[in-house]
Amino acid sequence: MGADRSAHAMDQRDGGVGEGDDFPAYVSILITGHLMAPIIIALVRDAQLPLGALVAIILPIAIILMIALLQPVKGAIIAIQWWFGMHGFKRERQDPVGNAT
Repeated sequence: MGADRSAHAMDQRDGGVGEGDDFPAYVSILITGHLMAPIIIALVRDAQLPLGALVAIILPIAIILMIALLQPVKGAIIAIQWWFGMHGFKRERQDPVGNAT
């Protein structure tokens, strides 16, 4: 429900362009993997827990982290698209004085 807010806002604009598609999910997975790697390494090396306990600890943390990151990452992707005038967004700001082409 909350992740669809940006898609609804895009429908209010001209044509509904500018959605994040699958890329925010890939970025969320990448960030989660990089954040979880040191935690997983420390748990495996130092805690000496059985495999079932490691899975019971790691999977919920990873799933919660991915879900928590999805909406902010999607907003960031849409903001980048807007900033650079990509995928249907109009570039509304003027170039700086020194960089006029």
